[in-house]
Amino acid sequence: MYEYEMIVRGRRIRYEAFENKWVKGYYVCLRENKHLIITGEATFNGFKENIVSYEIVPETFGRYTGLLDKDGNKIFEGDIIEIHFDTSITKPLVVKYGVYSDIDDYWGNNYTVGFYLDGGKSQQNILSCQIAEMPFNDPSFLLYKRNNRLKVIGNIYDNPELLEGE
Repeated sequence: MYEYEMIVRGRRIRYEAFENKWVKGYYVCLRENKHLIITGEATFNGFKENIVSYEIVPETFGRYTGLLDKDGNKIFEGDIIEIHFDTSITKPLVVKYGVYSDIDDYWGNNYTVGFYLDGGKSQQNILSCQIAEMPFNDPSFLLYKRNNRLKVIGNIYDNPELLEGE
């Protein structure tokens, strides 16, 4: 059975210079204006004392894809990645979650929802540049089938300069 670790990440609103500004854990929204990530452990009898909550900037919220890159780093929504092929590396791509296809599926739906790679304005060129290595031109295919070739190089919040020239 496939196990999926349902964690998210977000940038803390308040943090000290020596602390990590990013936290990973479980998402809670309180009254539309307070977004928290809860870290620690819970038991069946209640919460342990090491439970901590951090308020985050809501725009930095990102879901974990359930995948690791080629170096063992968790891949989150909002990460910037490169795809390493045998002889080339793609330009930076952004991991996103949402509707990414308008092709009819087996059930007649004309949309697909999930994690996918967004290459910006020239996405079709990026995804078809290595067509020999892919059975079809689907923006989610590389994310799910080629994660041993993916490398996280940053994220859209800390490293927007990686996407310059889009």
